[in-house]
Amino acid sequence: MEKQLNFVLKLPLKEIALRRVAVVLWSCTDILALFQKLPFKLFPDDKCENEWRENAESNVKDKVSKLVLPKSMLEQIMPFIRPIGSEILSWKIFHEKYLGIWRDDFDICILKRIFWTSAGTIDYRKTAQELVSFEMLDTVKRYKLACLYCLEDKIPTIWKELPDRSKKCFYKGEVHLQSHEPQMDFCWAYVLQKTEFELECAPGRLFENQVLFCQNAFESSAVKGNQAATEYFFQKLTSAEREDSLVRTAKAVLANRDVETQGSLNEFPKERLTDVLCYLLFLMTPDQLNEVFNECPFEILRCFIDWPRQDYLPDIANLVFSFPPETRYESYLRFISSKIRYTNFYCSDMFQKFFPLSSDDFKKYVVDRECESGTLFCKILYFCPESTKIIFRNVDVEDRARLVSSNNFFSIVDRLIMGDQWELVELCLREATLSKEDRKILKENYAEFLKLSDLGLFDYRDIHRKRVFEFLDKMDA
Repeated sequence: MEKQLNFVLKLPLKEIALRRVAVVLWSCTDILALFQKLPFKLFPDDKCENEWRENAESNVKDKVSKLVLPKSMLEQIMPFIRPIGSEILSWKIFHEKYLGIWRDDFDICILKRIFWTSAGTIDYRKTAQELVSFEMLDTVKRYKLACLYCLEDKIPTIWKELPDRSKKCFYKGEVHLQSHEPQMDFCWAYVLQKTEFELECAPGRLFENQVLFCQNAFESSAVKGNQAATEYFFQKLTSAEREDSLVRTAKAVLANRDVETQGSLNEFPKERLTDVLCYLLFLMTPDQLNEVFNECPFEILRCFIDWPRQDYLPDIANLVFSFPPETRYESYLRFISSKIRYTNFYCSDMFQKFFPLSSDDFKKYVVDRECESGTLFCKILYFCPESTKIIFRNVDVEDRARLVSSNNFFSIVDRLIMGDQWELVELCLREATLSKEDRKILKENYAEFLKLSDLGLFDYRDIHRKRVFEFLDKMDA
C-alpha cells in the first residue's frame, strides 16, 4: 500500500439534503416521544424491540409520504429511515446505561439536543458538549459525560461543583481502583489532582507491556469505541509510544468489532468501532497499513458495512482482495448473511458495489457454499432481489448453472412457491441465462429432487412446480 487512507465522507449536496430530511422527521416531537415507550431488551433478538422499531419506522415513513416532493425524491429518502432511527436508538441506550438514567428521565428535550453530521450520524462529542454546556443533566452526570468525551475545558469547572462525597468516589475510590478497565470519570479525577502516575500500576491495563497512563488510556478508549478519547490521548503520546501502540490497537479494535455482544457499560455501540478504526488507519504509514490489511483483511471489510461507511466498500474491497484472505471467506459471509434482514438499507447498494469487485476465488466460494447449504443467496433473494441479478451477472456460466441446479436452490424454490412468490423463481431462472443443455440438466435434477421429496400425498405445490418446467420449456421454444 503506497498512500495514506482518508475516510472523510464527501457526499453530494442532494444526498446531504435527503439525509437531513430524514433527520428532521425523526426529530419531530411525536416521534421522539416513542423513544420513551421503548421496551426493555431482555435478549439480542427480543421481538418487542423489533416490533417497536418497525412501528417507529412506519410512523416516520408515513411522514415522508406526506411531504410535497416528487415521488422519486420520496423514494430516495426511504433508505435513510432505518439507519438514522438506529443512530438515535443506539445513542440513547448507550448513554442511559453509562449515566444510569431511567428511560423516562431521558426526555424529549435531551433528544432534541442531539448534534447531527451531514452524513446522517450523531456526533457524540458535540452532543455531549451541548448537554454539558446547557446543564441538561445534574452535576454528577455532567461530570461523567465531560470526562467520557475528554472535554478538558469543562471538566475543572464541573469538578468544583461536585459534592465532596462524589469527589471522594471518583478520586481514591476503591471501586474504581479495583476495576478491570480504566474509566474516564475517575481517570480525570487523578489528572486534575496531577496524580495520574498512580494509575500506571492500577488494574485495567489493556496490554501487559505498557506502563504509561496516556498510552493505556489511548488503547483502552479505542477498543471501547470512544473516538473522542482515542483522539485526545493519541495527541498526548510520544512518537515512540505512537509507533508502539498504533498497529496493536487497530488489531484489538478489529477483534472487538468481531464480537457481537456488548461488553461493559463503558463500551460504545459496536458501529462506533468503525469510526475509531478509520481514525487509526488514517494515522498509519504504508508499512503499518500493509501489516494490518495482511493480517485482518476481512475483519476490515466487515467494518465498512456499518452506516455510513458503506460508500467506501468498493475501495476497501479492492485493497482487501489484493491480500490472500481465503481462510476468512466463511466468517465474512456469515456476517453478511446475519445482517441482511435488519440492515437492508445498505444491502442492495453495498452488495451491488462489493460483489463485482471481489476476486474470482471468492465468487466461486460463494457459489460452492450456496450449492451446499448456504443461506446468503436465499436472504438476498428475499430482502433485496435486485442484488440477486448481481450474483448471476458476475459469476461464470458453469457456476450459474451449478447454482440453479442444486438441491439447495430447489429447496428455496419450494419455499418461494409456498409463499406465492413465483416472480422471484422466474427472476432466478431468467438471470441464470442457461444454455439449452444446462436447462435440460436443470429439469432432470429438479425432477429427481421432486421424486425424492414426494411423500405420495397430493400437494398443491405440485401445480406450481409444473410452472418451473413450463417456464424452462418456453425458453427452449
